[in-house]
Amino acid sequence: MPEDERVITVLLGAMTACDDTCLVARGGIEALGYACRQASAVLDAGGPASSDGAEIYADMVRTFQAGRLSPGGAADLCAAALFLADLEAEPACHGLA
Repeated sequence: MPEDERVITVLLGAMTACDDTCLVARGGIEALGYACRQASAVLDAGGPASSDGAEIYADMVRTFQAGRLSPGGAADLCAAALFLADLEAEPACHGLA
């Protein structure tokens, strides 16, 4: 899976599972619900690289931009998850072994 698609997919997964207070602060509980539903819809449609998923994702991005919405909490979880996954995939040469 290309890196961009991997990051977006992990972010969408986090958006389906966390109560992102950044979204709530900027757009209310409605924004949180919208983000969760749309992220689930993208993943259910085959992910952001599928034709259906890409269309849903593009619409979600436009809505986020128009409403100045930011899934900052989900982004933090995404970064942490990717960091840990990359760390686990690396050989034990980080001086930690």
